[in-house]
Amino acid sequence: MAAESNIGISTPEMIKAAVDGADLNALRVALYQATGDLRLAHLRIERKPVRNGAAFIEVIADADVPILKDLATQFLLNRESWVPPAQPPGRPELRLLMEMLTGKPLTDDEFAMGLEELAFDEFPRQANWSAGRPNVTGFNVLVIGAGISGIAVAVQLQRLGIPYTVVEREDGIGGVWLRNQYLDARVDSPCVGYQYKFVKDYRWSEMYPARAEVVTYLEMVAERYQVTPNIRFGHEVKDARWDEATNTWEVRLADHNGDESALIANVLVTACGLFNLPKLPNAPGLEVFRGLVAHPTEWRQDLDLAGKRVAVIGNGSTGVQLMPRVAEVAGTLAVYQRTPSWIAPVEGYKQCLPAAANWLLDNMPFYWNWQIYSSFVGDSRLFLDAQRYDPEWQSRGGLISETNDSLRAWLTSYIAEKVAGRPELLPRLIPGYAPLGRRLVVDNGYYDALLRQNVELVTDEIVGFTPDGITTGDGVERKFDAIIAATGYKVMEYLWPAQYTGRDGQTLSAAWEAEGPRAYLGLTVPGFPNLFILYGPNGQARAGNFHSWAEIWARYVLQAIIQLVESGNHSIEVRADVCHSYNRELDDAMASIIWSTEAANGYYAVQKGRGAVSMPWEHYEYHRMIRDLNTDDFIIK
Repeated sequence: MAAESNIGISTPEMIKAAVDGADLNALRVALYQATGDLRLAHLRIERKPVRNGAAFIEVIADADVPILKDLATQFLLNRESWVPPAQPPGRPELRLLMEMLTGKPLTDDEFAMGLEELAFDEFPRQANWSAGRPNVTGFNVLVIGAGISGIAVAVQLQRLGIPYTVVEREDGIGGVWLRNQYLDARVDSPCVGYQYKFVKDYRWSEMYPARAEVVTYLEMVAERYQVTPNIRFGHEVKDARWDEATNTWEVRLADHNGDESALIANVLVTACGLFNLPKLPNAPGLEVFRGLVAHPTEWRQDLDLAGKRVAVIGNGSTGVQLMPRVAEVAGTLAVYQRTPSWIAPVEGYKQCLPAAANWLLDNMPFYWNWQIYSSFVGDSRLFLDAQRYDPEWQSRGGLISETNDSLRAWLTSYIAEKVAGRPELLPRLIPGYAPLGRRLVVDNGYYDALLRQNVELVTDEIVGFTPDGITTGDGVERKFDAIIAATGYKVMEYLWPAQYTGRDGQTLSAAWEAEGPRAYLGLTVPGFPNLFILYGPNGQARAGNFHSWAEIWARYVLQAIIQLVESGNHSIEVRADVCHSYNRELDDAMASIIWSTEAANGYYAVQKGRGAVSMPWEHYEYHRMIRDLNTDDFIIK
C-alpha cells in the first residue's frame, strides 16, 4: 500500500484528527448505516455555494456539526464492540441513504450510476456469463494499451476466463502516465475518485497523486488480478485488417528493433487513449533549431535545464504544471502563450494525505464507499449547468449562464489578485472565451512563477524557429538553449499510428475523412466488426472520473464478447443507421453546450465542422445508454 494506515492505533488524538478531517456528509451516512441512530437522520443539511456560486454542495449545518462529531467519536472509541450486519443493505435502503447524502430525491438514472460508484458489490461493473463459463478454447481478445482503460478490460477478461493478450508499445504499465515524466506531473482530480471501484483497500499518499504513484497503483492492480503475464511489452501495432473469411483481425506488430510479428484475434479492443499522438508547434523551422526540443511525453529524467535559456510553448494543463518548476532552475524562461487559459486554485493540491485520513478509511465501516459517492456527487454537480447556454439569462444581458458567468467572475478576480503587483499582465491573462470552453487548468504556482525576475510572458504569435531560437510576429528573435513544446496532442487522429482496415477494404481513416471521427456511443464503428475503441470519438463524458468510465466501457465490450461466445456467432457490428442516428442526435444536442463556440483552440475545438472529443449528454444519460448492450443496435452473425 502507498500510505501507512495505522489500523491498530485508535488513540483519542487519532480519532479526533480523523473526524475533524472527514467528509462530514459521507461520515454521517456511513455512521447511520452502521448504527441506525435516528439522531443522524435528523441532522440538517445546507447548500453551500462554491466557486462564487457556480455550483453548490450539501454540507452538515454548522450548528449540527458538533453532534455528528461527538457521535462519530463515540462510535470509533468503541469500534471493537460493533457487530457488522448479517446482510448488506438492499437497493431500497441504499437509495434512501444516497438521498440522505444528496439532500434530494434521485432519478432512476442517478440512482443506477450512483449505486455503482458506491461499490458495495465486489465488482460493481463486472459483466457476467449468463449460465456459467462456456468453452472459450480458441477464442482470443487483443487489447491495445496497458493504461487505465486497457487494464480495466484485461481484469474483466481475466475474471471471465477469456484468453487475451495486451500489447503495449512502452516497456511498462501506465499509458499516458508512464510516458509523461515531466516535472510535477500529477493528477488534477482528487484521488478519492481517481481509482477503480473494484479496488477498495489502496491508500493514497497524496490528495492529488503524483505521476509515479499513479503508475505504481496501476502496476499493483495488474499484478493483483494477474494481468501482467498477459502483457506483451515493447510492441507497437502497425496495422490491423479484418478477415471476412475467418471473422478475425490480423494484427501486425513491431518491437523496438523493428522486428515484426503477427497476432490473430477474434475481438480487437483499442485502449490507446485520446492523448496518444504528441503535437509539435506548427510554425516553420523547428527542425533547424540547434538546441534541445522536448515534448513532455519525451521528457528525460537527466534533462538538465539549470542556468539555461528555456522556452515553454503552451499553457494548457501540462504547460502550467511544469512551468513553475522549470522557472526555478532555468537561467531565463520565456512562456509563449497563444490563448490564455482559465487557471483555477484547488485546495489540497500537492498536499500529502495525513495518516488520520487513511486511518478513518480502515476503521469507519462503509466510509470508503460513502466518501467515494460524496465525491462523485460533488463532481457531477460542479459544472453541468455552467457548460450550457441559458437563453433566458442571455436575453437579460448575461454572457453564457448565471453559473458560468459567476465562475468567470471568480476566476477573473483570482487572476487579478495573483498578478496585482504587475497589473500590465492582467489583460493578457484573461481569456476571451467562457470558462469550461476549454479544460479548466489547475494552478500549480503558474501566476507566481510569471512574477519571477527570470520569467517573461510572450503573447505575440510565433512565426518561425531559427537555429538559435524563436521569432514572433513583432519581429523579435529570442535565443534559447532548450524549447519545451507543451503543445498537446493531435486528438482527432484516433488510434495513431496504426491503420485499421475493416469490411470490404475500407480503412478507418477513409471512413472518417469527410466528417472527422465518428462512432456509436464513442465505442464502435459501422464496417469494423469486433472492433471496440475505448475513449473513442465523442467519448469524453461531461462528468465522472476516468477509472469509472474505463470500467463502464469495459463492461459494455465484455457484454458484446459474451453475446458472441454464448450465441455461437462470430461477428458483431453496429448498424450504420443506428450509428448515423446517434451522431445526428449528438450534433443537435451539442448546440446547447458551450464547446460549440467557446472551445478557443483547445482540444474541445470544432474541426471539420464538429467537435469529436466530448459529448453533450449528461453523464447519467450516457451511463444509461451503455449500461446494457442492446443487441438490436448490432448485426450479429
